[in-house]
Amino acid sequence: MVLSVARDYWEHYEQSDPLLTTKMRHEVALNNIKLGSGSLYHPKIVKSLEASHVQLMASDTSIGSIKVICAQELEESMTLANSLHSHTGIMLLPKGHVFSSKSIVKLQQLEAKKPTPFRIMVKTAK
Repeated sequence: MVLSVARDYWEHYEQSDPLLTTKMRHEVALNNIKLGSGSLYHPKIVKSLEASHVQLMASDTSIGSIKVICAQELEESMTLANSLHSHTGIMLLPKGHVFSSKSIVKLQQLEAKKPTPFRIMVKTAK
C-alpha cells in the first residue's frame, strides 16, 4: 500500500507540467493521490502523505547559503553556486555564472525539452 502511494505520487509529479514550479508540481501530485483516498489508497496512508507534504512545503529548499531551484524560478543576477550539467553530463554553465535574462530563457527552453527539471544551485543573499 505505502509503496503504491509513493510510486503513484512520484508518477503524478513527473507527469505534471515541467514549467510549473517544484512546489506546484508537488501540489498536483498530492491532489491526485487525495482523489484516490478510500478507493485506491488507504485513508491513513494518504493522511500521512499529507502531513509529510505540509512539512516539505514549510521547509525551505536551502542548503546553508545555497538554494536549489528549477529554471522557472531563476531571476536575473542570481549566481550559480555549482556548475550546471545537462542530463547527459555536459557542462552547461560554470560555477559563479551570473544569470541574465538571456541565459535564463535559454535554460528554461532546455529544461522544457527534458522529462525532469534541472536542480540549479544558486547562492542566496546572507
